Amino acid sequence: MGYESAEAWSQWCFVGFSSVPAAEMDDFAQPQIQSLLELVGAQKVVGSVSPLDPRHLINHKGVTAWHALFTLALIKDREGLAAVSEGSAMLMVPGSALRPNFSSHVNWPEQLLSRYRLDARGWFPFVVPFILHESAPAPRQLQQSLRSPAGNLEIFSVVEFQEAAPEALLEEFRRFAAHIDQQADAGGDPGAQPG
Repeated sequence: MGYESAEAWSQWCFVGFSSVPAAEMDDFAQPQIQSLLELVGAQKVVGSVSPLDPRHLINHKGVTAWHALFTLALIKDREGLAAVSEGSAMLMVPGSALRPNFSSHVNWPEQLLSRYRLDARGWFPFVVPFILHESAPAPRQLQQSLRSPAGNLEIFSVVEFQEAAPEALLEEFRRFAAHIDQQADAGGDPGAQPG
């Protein structure tokens, strides 16, 4: 399949927690996201610099953040998207193009969302979405979580979003939130990876 079809791109994200809600976080600097992508060996990437609340990953029109990344890249830089699919470029969608469409609306079914506690004690979930061309290998998992020098955010893993099973992403957040709470109860480091 070529690069001009959304089906040619798999949907991934970095999963993290911050001391402030995603809507209050600043966008990451492009070199920071590029370094994260390189760390996990992600190739043939269209990425984002915007942290998004996982509750807002599907906008009011039913479009996911990943489909928006693909559509924005296709419309704004078709040649760049072709170069990404060939492995000769990486595209980053600016936060100003993505974040306004994924900042407030909750389009998850309430009965599904209510089964997952996403927030941890004093910590709020966020994702940084990106797409990979189908010819690229899957990213590697992080060997350990990555905490900011200020200690106000931490990235725990990289996860593939499956439209056929979207609740798997919610379960990932529930698992990390439970771990953070457990570590806080024990007086330990909330950033240590759960077993």
